[in-house]
Amino acid sequence: MSVIQTKIETTSLTFIKRLSSYWIESLVLLAGLSGAWLQVGWTRDLKRYQQTNWYIGFGVAYLLVFVLVGWVVLRRSEETYRSKWLSLTLLVLLPNLLNIWVRYSFEYEPGKPLFGRDADIGLFYKYGHDFASGLTPTFNGNYTEYPQFALFLFWIGERLAGGSAQNFYWVFPAWMQFWNLVAAYALYATGIKLGRGRTGWLLATFTAICPFLYLFNYTRFDVAPAALLLLALYFFIPNPSKEGFIKLKKSGYFQIIGVGLAVSAGFLAKWLPVVIAPWLALAYARAKRWKELIIYSLSAMVLALVTMLPFLLANAEAFWYPYRFQGSRHMIGESFWFLVQYFFFDNAHTIPDKPWGEPTSIILGNNKLLVAQVGLLGFIFVLSVWKLWRRNLAFESWAAAGLVGVAVFTLSNRIFSPQYLVMLLWVWAAAFLLQPSSWKKVAIYFVLALLAAASNFLVFLLAAWQEEWIKYSVILFFSGWGLSGWLFTRALNISKEESTNPLT
Repeated sequence: MSVIQTKIETTSLTFIKRLSSYWIESLVLLAGLSGAWLQVGWTRDLKRYQQTNWYIGFGVAYLLVFVLVGWVVLRRSEETYRSKWLSLTLLVLLPNLLNIWVRYSFEYEPGKPLFGRDADIGLFYKYGHDFASGLTPTFNGNYTEYPQFALFLFWIGERLAGGSAQNFYWVFPAWMQFWNLVAAYALYATGIKLGRGRTGWLLATFTAICPFLYLFNYTRFDVAPAALLLLALYFFIPNPSKEGFIKLKKSGYFQIIGVGLAVSAGFLAKWLPVVIAPWLALAYARAKRWKELIIYSLSAMVLALVTMLPFLLANAEAFWYPYRFQGSRHMIGESFWFLVQYFFFDNAHTIPDKPWGEPTSIILGNNKLLVAQVGLLGFIFVLSVWKLWRRNLAFESWAAAGLVGVAVFTLSNRIFSPQYLVMLLWVWAAAFLLQPSSWKKVAIYFVLALLAAASNFLVFLLAAWQEEWIKYSVILFFSGWGLSGWLFTRALNISKEESTNPLT
């Protein structure tokens, strides 16, 4: 009996010891699962002004958890965080799937989910169902407003749902979680390549289970182009053990083709990822890697041509509709330029009824805002080239500057939708990962990134209270521009000694 008791005690102690070694993962999982119960009061009649302080409090708690976790993780050996794939998988999937279940399982009336069903999911089903049926996708008599590759995302979701609209409300969110996992994997793998697996693991978990992104992670599809952009980044960063792409072995060819295909697919899904393309091209040119530049360019163009040409030939009007539609839209309340107009140009201070509405007075027209947006992007591009070309810096410098270019282009758009924060948080995380960082810098990043995510969430939660959503919109863009400026400044100052992949 004593022998059995001793074995039981030994086994118990071993189990407890192993369990205690995973306390970091357990704490992160607890934060994610707690956030999964965040009551996203998206349906208009369920929004509650009284919830604001609770959301803010939870955001502070989430921040403190990751500051503590970051402090511990960055004091452990880098080798410990080179094989955390299983923990990353569980930490990404479990909280997000729980949130999906909570959102669609609880009912306040028979057949009606407690938090409502986002209209965009029904829109995506209609597009996917039309596409699967061999029809030109339409909704309410209009052609689809999204790029052509997005139709494949909707089509796959519709097929996985067996053609059922009812199943699609579950299947499409789960399909988006696949892309959420791809984004986390790509960011973590890039960190391992750079010898920053600890930081990559931290940033991937922080972003993938951010409580203020749960809703936008699966009722929209922005996480898919974000994942494609991060895949392009992973392929672009050379493996130090192979001395970059100097010898162009098979693996090198495949990596460069992967860069072009991922950037092109991201563009075809939602345009924004293509902004990084010229920075990557110039990095190859500055390193005098002409073969890589040609392979990268051709692979991107071939995929774009193969994808777009059939749509153009089948229905030219439907093909051009997304571009004409997006080009004709005016500034909305939730945009940086509305705040500029509101505070500096509009003496009447007119406010639209909702953040997604157009103000009754449009002082800053589309032409002016397009010039301003392109001008801002052109300015940081020219500044990047002027500084990076002279200093002959690293692949990381060019990529980080290009990622900030994506962020600047997004923040300066005259239309700013809440799901854009999905792309922005992954872009900011990747730009931060490309730069050597201390624990203090990681903590600063967490503060600014979570401030942007939380304020973005509150803008749309408080849409019925104009003064409140305006206040949080200011916080959103203040933190977003501040974070982008900080990351851009650091990107231009990565030294060759700090880089794992100098150009020469």
